[in-house]
Amino acid sequence: MSFIEKYVSELDLFARNSNFKSSIETPFNSNISKPQHIKSFGLYDYKKGTILVFVPMSNLHHVEMSYFILIIVLILLFCVFLYNNLISKKNKVEESYSSIDVMLKKRTDLIPQLISTVKGAIQHERETLSELTQLRERLLDKTVDTEERFQLESQLGIMLGKLQVRAEAYPDLKANQNFLLLQSSLNEVEEQLSAARRAYNAAVNSFNNSIEMFPSNLMGKMMHYSKKPLFTIKDEERSVPKISFNS
Repeated sequence: MSFIEKYVSELDLFARNSNFKSSIETPFNSNISKPQHIKSFGLYDYKKGTILVFVPMSNLHHVEMSYFILIIVLILLFCVFLYNNLISKKNKVEESYSSIDVMLKKRTDLIPQLISTVKGAIQHERETLSELTQLRERLLDKTVDTEERFQLESQLGIMLGKLQVRAEAYPDLKANQNFLLLQSSLNEVEEQLSAARRAYNAAVNSFNNSIEMFPSNLMGKMMHYSKKPLFTIKDEERSVPKISFNS
């Protein structure tokens, strides 16, 4: 089988002009040379002393252009991946925040009922109840940003925990069914809030890492993304025990 028969399909890709095919397997020192009007290079077989094929330079430019286009396409696909990844993580943060928002609002809505129930029995805690009211009003302010809201919510959690601890010293509250229901509801909300907080912080950590680590940080800067605040609790809030008067 001749060289042409074996590699005819490959050769056709590089030299479709019949003039080139006629030059294949022609002695290198023969009078027949490659067409002078087309720039090309030759593949030379030193053992046989023949030129295997003349390849037009225009075909090489096409190959180079194909590689260049391929690289551009790969870069664009990688940028699309980074963009979609950041969007997905941002949406995950917002989804987790919405779960926290529901729990926080539920806890905030319980404060007026709690104050109304205990203010008659706890005469010496008027200052605490007043602070709770002011803190709730501050939380309802729409101008409060996310980071400040988390700080206020942390303070609210501390105050509610301390109030439940102090209420243990008042026998009337232990027998008050409304207070027992509120206390049970608050504990349930706190448990749900704790789970929602963990999910939110995990989503925020993933998002913050993405906009700080190379190369996704470059895409994050182009999208004007900034770090999201974590919803952490203070050590003081961790130390407040959960009190149950049902026993």
